[in-house]
Amino acid sequence: MEVSAVIPVCNEERALQNVLSGLKEALLNIGVSHEIIVVDDGSSDGSAVIARKFGAKVISHRRSRGYGACVKSALKQANGTYIVVVDADVTYPVEALPELWKLRKEYDMVVGARDPKALGGLNRRSMGREAVRRFAQWATGESIPDVNTGFRLFKKVDALKFAHLYPEGFSQVTTITVSYLYSGLTIGYVPIEYRTRVGKSKIKVNLDGFNFLFLVLRLIAYFRPLKIFIPVSLILLFAAAAVFAQGVFSAGKFFSVTWLILLLASLGVFLLGLVADAVSRRRWEHADYAQKADSPDEEED
Repeated sequence: MEVSAVIPVCNEERALQNVLSGLKEALLNIGVSHEIIVVDDGSSDGSAVIARKFGAKVISHRRSRGYGACVKSALKQANGTYIVVVDADVTYPVEALPELWKLRKEYDMVVGARDPKALGGLNRRSMGREAVRRFAQWATGESIPDVNTGFRLFKKVDALKFAHLYPEGFSQVTTITVSYLYSGLTIGYVPIEYRTRVGKSKIKVNLDGFNFLFLVLRLIAYFRPLKIFIPVSLILLFAAAAVFAQGVFSAGKFFSVTWLILLLASLGVFLLGLVADAVSRRRWEHADYAQKADSPDEEED
């Protein structure tokens, strides 16, 4: 099977039928063997009933576990070589799927990048989204037009490499973006429109915004630990130098326990960073070797 289309759902009965119909039409247009998987994340409405009547494969969570949990559940049961993930609230134009499909051989992941103007004016959500995007760009050194779009196409085998990193909530989309870029995989961006959603957003601005930022920090520590340890080491070094200079110029003292502790702490953090970086590199060398060894069995029919 070529494509498994995944729709995470939590109380989306008002919009789900339209998304299913549009997605089915798009898949038929590109002419691929496919399945549609609806992951019902503890819905209390008729979302699961609508999905089953449509003929979709339904995976049910007894309680709401989050967007990332839905994606992980789908990855375990998907039969397609490629995975398409799209939200169930009609905000994403599923008819643009053929445009993403055309780029599948040029990039490891292709995403629908939303026009920032369509995401609303200046508010807490837009400012938080932009902060996360810029932070992710700094962390990866790559241009990221849209870090948390909910419309993506990627190979199942690639996504599974990072499944152990995926959080349960909405920050899964940021995780997969940063993980791909850190590991050397490429992402292509297709400009898409962003429509008015049907129903209420499940994102909690303060909590999810903090989770997004904390997550990027965690991924930096996982993939590029020196990007955290070196700045901290330098801060401690500059603090030691400042304390030393103050002692010399104000009291004529060349020795101080404070600057010595700061200096040793700076050195310790730097050495710890080198160890963490070596572990990180070793981990990925091992992962690459294991992936190459297993690659003949990874492709789906």
